[in-house]
Amino acid sequence: MAFKIQKYILLKFISHFSVGAGIFTALFLMDQASRQVNEIAPQMTSFSQFMTTFSLLLPEMLTYSLPLAFLMAMIVTIGQMKQDQELTSIYYAGISPLSIFVPFIITASCIFIVLLSLSIYISPISFRAYNGSLLEMARQRVLSELKPGAFFKGIPGTVLLVDDFDPASGKMGHILMVQNWGKGRGDLILAKSGFIEIPSVPGGDIKLRLHQGTIQPVSAPEPGYTSAAFDNLTTRIEKHGSAEDLNKEQIYSSLTLGQLREKLPELKSKGKTVETRDLVMTINRRISLPAVIMIFPFIIFPLAVSSRNYGKPAAFLASIILFGISFFLFAFSTKLAGQGIFSPAFAAWLPDAVLSVIALASFCPFLVSQYFRGSKNRQMVGS
Repeated sequence: MAFKIQKYILLKFISHFSVGAGIFTALFLMDQASRQVNEIAPQMTSFSQFMTTFSLLLPEMLTYSLPLAFLMAMIVTIGQMKQDQELTSIYYAGISPLSIFVPFIITASCIFIVLLSLSIYISPISFRAYNGSLLEMARQRVLSELKPGAFFKGIPGTVLLVDDFDPASGKMGHILMVQNWGKGRGDLILAKSGFIEIPSVPGGDIKLRLHQGTIQPVSAPEPGYTSAAFDNLTTRIEKHGSAEDLNKEQIYSSLTLGQLREKLPELKSKGKTVETRDLVMTINRRISLPAVIMIFPFIIFPLAVSSRNYGKPAAFLASIILFGISFFLFAFSTKLAGQGIFSPAFAAWLPDAVLSVIALASFCPFLVSQYFRGSKNRQMVGS
């Protein structure tokens, strides 16, 4: 009997979870699309390319949408069972609340495994592929605009003319380049060969590297005329920032858990205390964030069973509130770790500890009260 009820609850939960996962993932993707469209769209050659590139952000979005979907599905499932008097019938049949709780623990465990896989492996690989796709699109765009015998004005303040160019490799030959520095100043650069260099990591600039040439001033503000020869000369075509200026979170997001751990001894050996602390925090967060999903059922279950049913909108709101509280705790612990009040490892697990205390404080009294309630109901049925 208990197994059939658990199967019934599990199927009901899965249907609600699927809907919630779709809704929340779509919302997160739309938010991300509004942030990324200005960066991605100008470099796209087709809508399919846009969708393919943008889909690489899906694993990262799932790390947020799945916990939210779990919260909403659990609240809605219990709420509907209460509204339909199913919970009352189950209690009078002598089924313990712990049996009803089992399906939610099973699903939480499965989602935890998925989130852990996303956090430590899948999301970093996908994020790295996303950055690689953006870099490749930037490369294709620049190379497609540069043609032999035509003036290229893709470099700010510069006009470029090449006699020979290979789009596949980015190599060029017999180059003439005029740079305008303003106020009548400028340089005429002649080079035998060169190539366009696209950064292989997020950040960095698209650069033009020239070989074996000369630099001659277009106009000289002072008497005299000088020119200089060079073996190698580098100029920037398009600015994308620099790898050093990137946010640490962006850099760490493209590294798997194993790669993060390999980086830790290097930072320690160089005495980079701040970077080491941030890295330790990131490594622990890769596990502590997914682990929160195992705590949610112990908080949601007693509240959902004990309170009145207010419908799906209330469940939607309640799931967002609890999710927001969790992230507030993570942000708060991060600030404390940054100020040196807590160690990074302790700060990373502090929200889990706080939520665990709340879960115990709400679930244990509920379990005791439901046990005595079940005993009373069984006595009434027996008499």
